[in-house]
Amino acid sequence: VQEQATAALQVLGYYRPVISISRADAKGDSGGTCLVTVDPGPPVRSAGVDVQLTDQAERPVLQAWIDENRPQRGAVFHHGQYEAFKTGLMQQALMRGYFKAAWQVQEVRVDIDALTADIHLALASGPRYRVGEVTINGEGIDHGLVARFPRFRSGDGYDATKIAELHRGRLRTSWFESVRIRAEPEEAVDLAVPVSVDYTMRKRN
Repeated sequence: VQEQATAALQVLGYYRPVISISRADAKGDSGGTCLVTVDPGPPVRSAGVDVQLTDQAERPVLQAWIDENRPQRGAVFHHGQYEAFKTGLMQQALMRGYFKAAWQVQEVRVDIDALTADIHLALASGPRYRVGEVTINGEGIDHGLVARFPRFRSGDGYDATKIAELHRGRLRTSWFESVRIRAEPEEAVDLAVPVSVDYTMRKRN
């Protein structure tokens, strides 16, 4: 119980708790209530927050996300929020076509005496994948018209938000019964991800 309570408090940023454990009653080994009294003590606060991207000048969207969401100096060091930041940054990189992104540094140094935590993160984003050949499959409408719908073209940097918007936008029209968009990074050739749009028309159209 002592170890579990201590570990749970550390997740929330409290590394110097005072924990006392007693029995509220005595009914033998098979019964009774364990009473845990916790004084969490002062929290550990983030003192240094160093988050780096390779080639930052070429990744302004990722840098803007970091600037908006990075852990703040002076805030209580919360493990869950720290992990959520790392997960969010990696997701942002993948959504924008950096499918080879990998952490170079993931380090937190906690000074229990000073009640401070120094965060060091470095993400190597790697090359950005781009949109490959865009193919249109379906019947009932001129493919040239459908091809004008996407807000991206072959050769543009891959952006999952634009692909998702293409899907939502087409379904919002009254023309289509269904729209299926396939863009699989695993099928990329020379960092170009092929995109296929399959659609069926509504019967009344």
